[in-house]
Amino acid sequence: MASIEEASADVGVTEAPMAKMSPLRAIAMGVVSMQYGPALSVYGAYVMIYSPKTPGLTILITVVLMLGVAKVITFFAHRHVGSGGILTYIARDSGRRTPAYLATAGLFSGYVAVLGSTVTATSVFVTGVLYNLGVKGAAGEHWQLVILVLIAVCTTAVCHRGLEASFWVAATLGLACVPVVVWVMIQYSVKHGVHFAPLYSLSGFDLTSTLLGVVFLSSAFIGFDALATLASDTEEPRRNVPRILNAVVLAGVPVLVLSLLVESPIANTDAFAAGDTVSSIMAKQGGVGWMAIPVDVLISASMIAAAVAFQSFAGRFFATMGSVGLLPRGLSVVDPQRGTPKRANLVAGALSLAIPVATAMLLHGSPADATVYLGAAIGYSWGYAYIVVALVAVVVVARRARNHWPVAVAGALAAAGFIAFEANGLRDGFKTADSTQSWICAGAVVLLAAGFLLVRKIRGTEIDLTAIDDVE
Repeated sequence: MASIEEASADVGVTEAPMAKMSPLRAIAMGVVSMQYGPALSVYGAYVMIYSPKTPGLTILITVVLMLGVAKVITFFAHRHVGSGGILTYIARDSGRRTPAYLATAGLFSGYVAVLGSTVTATSVFVTGVLYNLGVKGAAGEHWQLVILVLIAVCTTAVCHRGLEASFWVAATLGLACVPVVVWVMIQYSVKHGVHFAPLYSLSGFDLTSTLLGVVFLSSAFIGFDALATLASDTEEPRRNVPRILNAVVLAGVPVLVLSLLVESPIANTDAFAAGDTVSSIMAKQGGVGWMAIPVDVLISASMIAAAVAFQSFAGRFFATMGSVGLLPRGLSVVDPQRGTPKRANLVAGALSLAIPVATAMLLHGSPADATVYLGAAIGYSWGYAYIVVALVAVVVVARRARNHWPVAVAGALAAAGFIAFEANGLRDGFKTADSTQSWICAGAVVLLAAGFLLVRKIRGTEIDLTAIDDVE
């Protein structure tokens, strides 16, 4: 393997900046940006909706696939020391334009889904608070729409004024959820027990539902692809990249497992179907009903902070794509007084409202019903980017670095897994909401990639996709 200096010379990396991030801080940023606090309070019940027969196997497959992607990213990070991000790796090592633009389209559509998913998830917990305050109609479609509009307007206004929720505000609120949710889970478990069977049971195995669960659970690793950039900004990226990526993936294992062990029975309760939140149900059935409202208020605050943070990021993401020419250049306009991309922020705010409403219309339900589907849309969209980077890794190993065969194995495994769940979603055409959603995501990625390539051809010059990695 080439030395750091040799690898840097090969790709023309300039001298690294003076300020470096500690590995511990990079891991902390990765973990809290994935909102494991709120995830702990809901994922166990929701994975039972997608994979009721083999939820434990679904978690295992998802983690293995994400570790495969981590191995691939580590390989590229070693080749391109001092720079990070899968777009950078694909653009430099694929030798072709199409893979990089396809991955860009996958990431872009994934972040659009994140906008809708975060705002919708926030509305679910706000609805839960109102529901437990006696506003039973809060779960209805009209109330849901009003709540969704208010959240989208408020988050957009905050972003537009430049009062971006700092990472650490969102992180503090997100982490504050964890001990409270764990305490409520303990109270619930004392009365109802811990259900180990879903973790290891393979009875009635069904590949279709298992793969659907993998799609949904992969959304638990929001922003995983951006961690390569964080890891590359540490003192010893060659050693820290695998540590940081693997640590963040493995940190999700106890969250998903604990959530499943405790919450699996809740998916089939009448209260859950009526619109009550998982955390609230656990509090009531655990003998601490007085915590039903406080726990949902705490999670709502965490989700609102996350919504502002994600929308602020999305504004900068869209503005950067405008500045390099992939989106209308007007999106890159920055407010001279507040330093925010005001037009891009408005577009992000509009999408955060339009996406959940459009999804609800597709499902013929309320915006709250769109929560799970938008979470899966993140997995479907980012899956294409992960397929591309995994296949590029296999090709690079085969052509230039044959001694790195474990990377090729990991890349082939990850690519096969993500291709399998993409194909599984597409195979039923437009017969179900799940399959329709997968076709919409696939169509969006293909059309966006074609549009980006067309823009590049019209311009006649290469577009700097690595600038998008810098935003991530």
